[in-house]
Amino acid sequence: MSYVYLGIVLLLGVAGAVVGRRQARGGLRLLAGGIRVLGTVTDLTMASAGNTRNANYYVTLRFDSQDGRTWETRSPVLMRPEDAELGAVITVVYDQSDPHHARIDSKPGLGIGTGLLVQWIGVALIVIAVLGGLVAPYLP
Repeated sequence: MSYVYLGIVLLLGVAGAVVGRRQARGGLRLLAGGIRVLGTVTDLTMASAGNTRNANYYVTLRFDSQDGRTWETRSPVLMRPEDAELGAVITVVYDQSDPHHARIDSKPGLGIGTGLLVQWIGVALIVIAVLGGLVAPYLP
């Protein structure tokens, strides 16, 4: 039965490592080669129902790309309301080849730190599952 739990921990670890790495890489890619323009926060959507005092939100951004087209997209990074107020004019960084891939140009807005944290938690879960699998046969 303990192998079932170890399998679940392993799967959660792999999922966390993959999702975290993807989040961090997306932010790093934008940080290195993204186009920066001014934009507006047009919507804040609560990530989950519940306590609004400590809630995180998805931020919808509207901006004009360098070619003059207007884009509106939701950032994949969860934000606190004080980091992105509704109607605020902020700097947006976007991928020139896909302007729908845009984030707020700030440390929390790029999601690099959060992505790395989730990735390392995933790696820790993988290590725990592997070590647990190695030790389990010797436990009474």
